Amino acid sequence: MEYKDIIKDRLNIFSKFYDLIRIVDPIEKKEYDLVDGVAKEYSGYCYEGLQMELPCVNCISSRAYLLNDTVTKYEYLNGCPVSMMASPIEYEGKRYIVELVKRINPLDIDPSIIMETGIGKIIDEMNHKLMHDELTKIYNRRFWQEQMPFIMNDSFKKHRAISCFMLDIDYFKSVNDTYGHLAGDAVLVHVASILERIVKEENGYVGRYGGEEFYAILLGKKYSQSFLIAEKIRKEIEANPITFEDETIAVTVSLGVADTVEKDVSPRELMSMADQNLYKAKETRNTVV
Repeated sequence: MEYKDIIKDRLNIFSKFYDLIRIVDPIEKKEYDLVDGVAKEYSGYCYEGLQMELPCVNCISSRAYLLNDTVTKYEYLNGCPVSMMASPIEYEGKRYIVELVKRINPLDIDPSIIMETGIGKIIDEMNHKLMHDELTKIYNRRFWQEQMPFIMNDSFKKHRAISCFMLDIDYFKSVNDTYGHLAGDAVLVHVASILERIVKEENGYVGRYGGEEFYAILLGKKYSQSFLIAEKIRKEIEANPITFEDETIAVTVSLGVADTVEKDVSPRELMSMADQNLYKAKETRNTVV
């Protein structure tokens, strides 16, 4: 028996227990079938097969791909709570993900009962929190790790540049030491709000990478364009000190910008380039490199 037939045979066993079984590539966001020894691509994106307009915010297939391990979650699809499992397989030297989906509620339950219990809202909030920073409400580090491979791959397929920058709050430790950690939290929220507003105007993504470090992802922008956006953010933060409990706290930031049009550049390498420029910016502070 050929390997593809072994895979199909094993997946058929699960068909008795799951409502949907499919093979996806979370980097391409594509769904596949194994035909004549070849992974045949279906038209459209994998999330469209779940009748979703946008990729899952909490994409467990991306996580399973990165961890090379099985991952599970709950999702709310088409008015029905479901459990989802994503598990990696190797085929023809490439890693794919098997997704297994099972409805949680019996089909004879009135959907209005599900709505009244708020199950859908709870599931949506749970998935949202996994990808967002609790304090600033913008994306977190996990979003970069799991979504950036697809974002970059999609940009390369469309032959457009992609850039990012890393932002670090200058002398943030002294803010905590002088005014307290609550003031430090207020500064983080203040910086995040300015960063998010300006980057969203450019249809980009922003997140808190950790501590006082933030990142931004800009689509179709080369270094020179992203530099100007980063400089705009730097100037606005500098011009708008924060008031906390009758104290005026001046805030400045340093930013490192990087871009690429090369398909072989990974998300980690792109961030590393931005980090190197951030390091240079922090030599003088309150600047963009």
